[in-house]
Amino acid sequence: MAKPIPSAFSNVPSLDPIDHVVDSGLDDMESLDLRKIKTIQGFDAGVFFSYHAYPFGPEFILHEPTFQVTDEIGPNAYLGYLEKLRAAYAGRTLIIAEVGLPSSHGPAQSAELGMPYGGLDEREQGEGTLRALRTITRAGMNGAFLFEVLDEWWRGARLVERLELPANRRHLWYNAVSPEQNFGLIAVRPGLEEKHHEIDGVGSDFPSLPNALQDASTLAPLDTHDATRTLRELTIDSDEGFLHLLLRVDSLDPDGKGAVDWEKTDYLVGIDTIDANRGDGCFDVDCKIKTERRVEFLLRIDTEYDVTLHVDEPYDLVGVSHGLRADWQRYHTEVNDNGEFNLMRIMTHDAFSYGGQELAPVRHQDVGRFRTGMESTTTNTNFWYSREHGTLEIRIPWTLLNVTDPSARMVVDDYVPGTKGPEAELQIRQTPEIAVVIAALGGTNEQEVKVVDTLPRAKKKGNSWIIPAAGAPTYTWATWDMNPRYRMKRKTSFGIVEQGLREIVPKSAYMGP
Repeated sequence: MAKPIPSAFSNVPSLDPIDHVVDSGLDDMESLDLRKIKTIQGFDAGVFFSYHAYPFGPEFILHEPTFQVTDEIGPNAYLGYLEKLRAAYAGRTLIIAEVGLPSSHGPAQSAELGMPYGGLDEREQGEGTLRALRTITRAGMNGAFLFEVLDEWWRGARLVERLELPANRRHLWYNAVSPEQNFGLIAVRPGLEEKHHEIDGVGSDFPSLPNALQDASTLAPLDTHDATRTLRELTIDSDEGFLHLLLRVDSLDPDGKGAVDWEKTDYLVGIDTIDANRGDGCFDVDCKIKTERRVEFLLRIDTEYDVTLHVDEPYDLVGVSHGLRADWQRYHTEVNDNGEFNLMRIMTHDAFSYGGQELAPVRHQDVGRFRTGMESTTTNTNFWYSREHGTLEIRIPWTLLNVTDPSARMVVDDYVPGTKGPEAELQIRQTPEIAVVIAALGGTNEQEVKVVDTLPRAKKKGNSWIIPAAGAPTYTWATWDMNPRYRMKRKTSFGIVEQGLREIVPKSAYMGP
């Protein structure tokens, strides 16, 4: 007879034996009580129990009154939950078999505890992971397994997977917005080691030939800061994870003071992703800036730390992950001149109520509000600039452009009424190209309003500037069905967790010196 080996049984918080007072829904409908498992006579190898328990959910963890405790950092309902779980399994070996935090661009679900489901850069991921591991230790658990070593492109996340279509091609591209693809301490990123994009504002990793080049003087001179508003070149590139833009102006430091005066200049970048003849024909509600090449998205660069991506209102998909749809949501781009662009958002939570009282409202993350900085220090940045080179570098995750599969150039284009779900997926189509039009504004307002230059150069008609379709830079890329380009590197979180574990894990647990 084979020698008995230790046996384990795994569970999740939704099926634990604890009574969740504030949750009368699906997360407390059934219980799988591992304490009722008995061993037969003669089996002495041992039994232990494990839970896949994360700090960010299920949501009852955040609201259960008996879980509301604090640690040295602040509120920590995760600690309160684990202490109750540990007490329920008193005298039993109990392990947290999955725990971790993702370093994705979004969506930051359950951010109240500081250990959210996404929205973290690599440093925050490392620090939050250590806090979770210390919490597990403090609760008296017998061990933990960190999820995970490597990022995994093939994983789907409920909050974004309805925008990853076809789902069976998910492994061919990288979704920077998806938490499930970014749990690793080792990053798997687009591009090859010898050729890839890294945001530094200079853009030396872009193609040498721009997609658009214009000379001559500024369209409508305003003042001595016009060099920052004089648009010269735009270069467009892409990879398995992002659309990349590199804009060059005459100068970002025309007065020679060694700094960019962001109070004098704003940039508006219109992006057409699907059809030149559909989309919004205005950058603003007053239609002071019109574009013949209609656009679905508008990127605003107001300052070095205020960069936002907006979507034309009919094409806004907010709420699609929860099966919600407003009357004004068309799920396809359509001809309009409203100039109404909504900040890109992802719904992260339904309202959470108990006993007729709303404990938490519907919540969203403003994924269109970009982090900025050098990628070497801000790992999930989407914008930076080089004062010396007069360049501004932008990258946009494909999901934030309603691109469902960049490997096949597929975008959302849905004309079927009703909400979406597993049985009613969003309709998609292949786009032939992407086009970009830009306006540089001047003034001294919080948001500048005076058009100084455009790319391509606009013409004045009445009170409006009209950017022509002719000369608008366009970009397309080859599709692929296998072998996406990728490279691997240790995240900043790897070193943070590696060092922190030396303080958390007792020396007796090490297998070697």
